[in-house]
Amino acid sequence: MVGNPFHVVLVQNGFEWLVWLLMSFCVVFGFEFVIKITSANKSTQLAANALTDRGYAS
Repeated sequence: MVGNPFHVVLVQNGFEWLVWLLMSFCVVFGFEFVIKITSANKSTQLAANALTDRGYAS
């Protein structure tokens, strides 16, 4: 048999795929985190603007 044993090939290919999978998870969850923060800030700002417009806050 020529080449690496099957379990060695699995580990090597697993590490190759692991980098891409982790990068994908970081991008997706990072995007969701940023969207959640910006939408929370927008809703807070909209509520503050509504209170100011009605004269409840100074």
